[in-house]
Amino acid sequence: RNTVNFEFSAKLLENKKTIMQKEYSFYVVPFAKDIVDIKKKLTEIKTLNLDDHNSNQYVSDKIIVFSHRLNEIEEKKDVTGTLPVLELSELKNSVSLLRKEVSILYKMSMIEQDTENSFSVYSANPWAPFGGVDEITENRLQKAEVSIEAFFGETEAAAINIANFASKSITLRIEPLTLISEKDSSEILAKNVFELHEVLNVPTQSLDYSADALPLLNQAQTMLIPNKDVRQLWINIKTKALSPGIWKGIIQLRSLEVESKQKDIPVTIKVWKSSLPEKQPVSLCHWGYIHTSRLKNYPEEAFKDQVNHGTNVFVAHPQFAPVGKFDSEGNIVGEIDFGKHDEYVKKHIKDGVILFLGYQSGLKVSDEPFSSGWIKAHKIWLQEWLKHLKDMGVTYDQYAFYPVDEPGLHDNVNRFIVFGKIIRDVDPDAQIYTDPVGAATMEELKRMNPYVDIWCPNRSGFLLNEGQDKLEYLKSTGKTIWTYECIGNAKHLSPLGYYRSQAWLSWHHGLTGMGFWSYSTSSADPWFVPEGTLDYLLIYQGNGVVSSKRWEAIRDGIEDYGILNELQNAVDLAKDNSKLEFVEESKKLLKDDAFEIARFCGLDEYGMEPGIGGMKALRQIEDARWKKVKKVRRKIAELLDELK
Repeated sequence: RNTVNFEFSAKLLENKKTIMQKEYSFYVVPFAKDIVDIKKKLTEIKTLNLDDHNSNQYVSDKIIVFSHRLNEIEEKKDVTGTLPVLELSELKNSVSLLRKEVSILYKMSMIEQDTENSFSVYSANPWAPFGGVDEITENRLQKAEVSIEAFFGETEAAAINIANFASKSITLRIEPLTLISEKDSSEILAKNVFELHEVLNVPTQSLDYSADALPLLNQAQTMLIPNKDVRQLWINIKTKALSPGIWKGIIQLRSLEVESKQKDIPVTIKVWKSSLPEKQPVSLCHWGYIHTSRLKNYPEEAFKDQVNHGTNVFVAHPQFAPVGKFDSEGNIVGEIDFGKHDEYVKKHIKDGVILFLGYQSGLKVSDEPFSSGWIKAHKIWLQEWLKHLKDMGVTYDQYAFYPVDEPGLHDNVNRFIVFGKIIRDVDPDAQIYTDPVGAATMEELKRMNPYVDIWCPNRSGFLLNEGQDKLEYLKSTGKTIWTYECIGNAKHLSPLGYYRSQAWLSWHHGLTGMGFWSYSTSSADPWFVPEGTLDYLLIYQGNGVVSSKRWEAIRDGIEDYGILNELQNAVDLAKDNSKLEFVEESKKLLKDDAFEIARFCGLDEYGMEPGIGGMKALRQIEDARWKKVKKVRRKIAELLDELK
């Protein structure tokens, strides 16, 4: 028995030793490699810092702090296999964070050696999530230039990353200079073409940050670049001031120092011969309740901003419904108040369609909803409202009733049908809008159809891998079909995929409208971690409207749709057999290439949010997407030249 016990104990001890060796290998070896790498980089940074040209207190202080943190890690290295899970996780995070910070300082110090000035500039993909100093460590160091290709009348964006390798912050004045035409040497003032913005990080619902906000550069056109840091300059280029052809110029960056340092960024703008259509062929709806939002003090600026970004469908908040008072028997009391209603209609009707959402709140009846007295009052109220619109010169195609939001949720289908019947009884020609979600069944959609003129199904419920049968049914009704989307974590969603490519997805499905929740619909402050809402809001408030990368991407999608429509029109009008080759190429592009870009909007394998590879991987995905978008747009320009 003793022999057996001894052999068992020896085997147990051997197994324990093996397990400990595996644990050491699993926990300590990776740390050891990290520690060696950190030490190596700190030594090289110290060596660089010995050079008088690079010697500075900032780097010396950083080395001391990093060395102290490294010593604390090394003290725990040999006992990692015995640490509780939580402490082990904290140690891993400490090592990872230290390695990243040291790598950044190392990279910045190395690049500073090869930089004449204390700052440098690099071209950037405007649609890739800006990573700050991560852009440097990921070697996103493309030669600085602004190169834009656009159809006449478009606004296209470029971005420049500005890195400050010095140990003190610098202020740069940024000045685009006169543009000169290659064709005839004519000149255009920069202020008529360039719009400069600074990219700002804002907190998100995920409790992290997104480089999303685009405030206009200040009156002095200066940017402050912190020491050992990177900032992004966003450049909107408006081609309406430029004739077709190639235009060249420079954007000058100069530091506000006694011995000023300067960088000149070459600019090349190619304006294609074809232009945006005179009338926008796609509807854009995004729910902008300006008067109840953070933009309430800037209604004119918000209205102008919406129209300039392609908005031509305006959702009227319930406060703009006419107010009518009725007794319990459905008899009108006094006169209907059209005050706020008329003010809203006169302002918006010339620029698009008005959707009257939640208009029922304007009906004041001394009886229960859906009672006989209420229904009688409702019909009289609608009759007076419709007559009033006709008297104002408003036609049926300029407005629609929006009885309930998102049928398919709660009991909204049945409520929609009740309201729809009342409207049809009063005036069969009055338009009715509805935005069903994926939960709406085929049977419910068929019940709703007699009371619908404009379908606006939810993208994820109808346009992606599910709901295709329901979408085909909606198409079979012959009604107008738009789409919209409303999902969270919006500030991290791909500007190219979720926002710009929704227009291409709408084109692919043959839809004539699109939209997003929402432009500005709440009193929540979009500059901070959202309270009681998600990251839906597309813009920010400031001295007027502050744009976002997402909002700019939507406008570009609207322009893309317009150009696709121009190519389709050119194909339809092509009669000359000599153009047959280009007609066939165009048809293939409008179907296959357009679908490739449409797939970015929820159909490809990469998705629209940061995945396992994090922001680094998403930047690479956005680079590939942007390359594809530019290639297809360039091909459209070539085909339009041939067909026209």
